[in-house]
Amino acid sequence: DHLWGGAVELRVAKQAYLWTLGLLGLQVMVWNPNEDAQWSAVARLKPDLVMTDYPGKYQQWLANR
Repeated sequence: DHLWGGAVELRVAKQAYLWTLGLLGLQVMVWNPNEDAQWSAVARLKPDLVMTDYPGKYQQWLANR
């Protein structure tokens, strides 16, 4: 009832899965990438949100990519 989003753990975050959730009208958040290589992999998936233990480092990574 009124679900608007879903959190997907990094290890199960695959393009087809995120795409399907998006087709269902859900906002998709991938959690818990904490390193540059993981952030790069998640960026290719294009989630709506990313949750990390290091938001400052992630914002810096985004600004420099």
